[in-house]
Amino acid sequence: VGVVSAQEIDSTGTSNTSDTGTVSSEPTVRDIRQESKKEVQTIQQQKKEDVQKVRQETKQNVGTIREDAKAKLTDDRTANKEVRTDARMMIKEERGNMREDIHEKREAAREDVRKALEEIKLKIGEARDKRAEERKQKALERAGAYVERVIKRMSAAIDRIAKMQERLAHRIEKVAAAGGNATEAKAALEESKTKLAEAREALPGISAAFSNLTTLEKPSEGILAINEAAKKVKELVKEAHSALARAVAALKGTGLLPQRIYSPDDFQTPPEALLPLYSHLPLAWRIWEPAAG
Repeated sequence: VGVVSAQEIDSTGTSNTSDTGTVSSEPTVRDIRQESKKEVQTIQQQKKEDVQKVRQETKQNVGTIREDAKAKLTDDRTANKEVRTDARMMIKEERGNMREDIHEKREAAREDVRKALEEIKLKIGEARDKRAEERKQKALERAGAYVERVIKRMSAAIDRIAKMQERLAHRIEKVAAAGGNATEAKAALEESKTKLAEAREALPGISAAFSNLTTLEKPSEGILAINEAAKKVKELVKEAHSALARAVAALKGTGLLPQRIYSPDDFQTPPEALLPLYSHLPLAWRIWEPAAG
C-alpha cells in the first residue's frame, strides 16, 4: 500500500530537474566537473607557457654568454682557455638554474591542480548532499500526502460502516420486537462493532509511523511501519464489513432484509409504509415502486 519507497528518501541523485519538470538554477555535478576540467586545463596551460618562457630566457642567456666569451678571445691561448672555461661554467650554472625553475613551476602547477581537485571534490559533495536533501524532502511530502489520503479514505469507510451498523441495529430491534430470531444477526453486528472500534483506534498509528520517518537512520524501516499500520487498519475495516454482511444475511426471512448496504437507502420499504400514499395516487397512473409493497 506504499506510494513512496525508502530508495527515494535515501537517494542522492545528481539531476538538476525537479519533479515538476522545472530546471534548478543550482549547478549540477556535471556542471562542476566541466568547470573543474576547464580550471585544470588552464593551470596546465599556464605551466606549459611558464616552462617555455624559462627555456627561452635560458637560451637567450646562454647565447649572450657565448657572444661575450667570443668577444674576449685573443691570440693568447692561455687567456682564451680561461675565457672558455668561465663561459662553460656560466652556461652550466644557467642551465642548472633553468632546470630548478622548471621543477619549481611544475611542482607549483601540480599543487594548484591538487588544490583545485580538492575544492571541486568538496563542491561535488555539497551539491550531492543538497540535491539528496531536496529529493528526500519531496519524497517525505509525497509520503505525507499519501498518509493523508489513506487516513481520509479509512475514516470515510469507518464512518460509513458505523452508519450502516446503526441502521441495522434498528432493524434488528424491530425483528426482535416482532418475535423474530435476531440472535445470530445481533452477534455478528456486535463483532462488526468491535472490529470497527479496533480500526478506529489503530487509525492514528499511520500518522505516528509517518512522524517517526524523519528520525530514523533507515527510512526503509519507517516506510515499512507506515505500510504495516495502513494494512492493519484496512484489514480491520474489511473484517468489520464482513461481520456486518453476515448480520445482514442472518435477517433473511424476516421481511426486513437490506437490499444493499452501500446505498443511502439501504433497506426495502415495508408495505405498511405505503398505505398513506394510496389515497393520493391517481388511478390512471402507471407506477413502478421498487419496494416490498
